[in-house]
Amino acid sequence: MSDLVVSYSKVNTQEDAYALAKEHITPEFVSQFKVKSEINFDEQSKTVEAQGSGFTLTIHLEQGHAEVLLKLSFLLRALKGKVLGKVEKELQKVL
Repeated sequence: MSDLVVSYSKVNTQEDAYALAKEHITPEFVSQFKVKSEINFDEQSKTVEAQGSGFTLTIHLEQGHAEVLLKLSFLLRALKGKVLGKVEKELQKVL
């Protein structure tokens, strides 16, 4: 189950959305949450995943929308709304 669903308003295809997500979901973007992360891209499943200590952000680009799943450690859970808000804002801006 997703924590957030963002519909596309600027792109028409899953491939275009995935390409833009790869450009914008970067280590620099994730660093604003004060966590170091490694970002993995899965071309086959059109998924972007950022993983760090106590932090996993998964963005799966579907046809017409992006599904976001955020897993946080107990210590970081208080930040979930803030993180999801910034991810949503970024995705709405580019997708």
